[in-house]
Amino acid sequence: IQEMESLQKSCGETIVLQVIRGGQRVFLEKVAGNEIIRFFPESMEIAPIHTGAGGRVLLAGLEDAQLNSLLPRLDYQELTSKTITDMETLRQEIEKVRQNGYAISRGENIKDATAIAVPITSYTCPATVIVVGPEIRLWKKREIILQKLLKAGEAISKKLSILIKE
Repeated sequence: IQEMESLQKSCGETIVLQVIRGGQRVFLEKVAGNEIIRFFPESMEIAPIHTGAGGRVLLAGLEDAQLNSLLPRLDYQELTSKTITDMETLRQEIEKVRQNGYAISRGENIKDATAIAVPITSYTCPATVIVVGPEIRLWKKREIILQKLLKAGEAISKKLSILIKE
């Protein structure tokens, strides 16, 4: 996706597109960061839905009935010391995503990694585009990256809505 490549060039970090499938996150597309130290998931990698910024954005995109059905069935496995491991805390974080329109996580999936995620609308299921990189580098520029990511998310959503209408 052109917007993901442009976003990667402007921020230098790895860009990932994820969707929710079967109560988990599936990595659909990725563009590798150009730094030596970077995070780069495998294609079609599956990750727990309760962890990280991407998971929260995907969960926030569900209808309340779907969310209320899914949350009690999750494993809430601890991946790092910062992973959210209880339903009530996760529910509160999902509400913040719904209010703010984005999520930021620090070290929830991978120790010392930061992720910033925004929703992709107009898709057939909840989807998200994420910037992920080492916390030491990404945290300092999170506000600038968030603004670029919000614009990219809007552009991708707009393109998808045109494609779906055709």
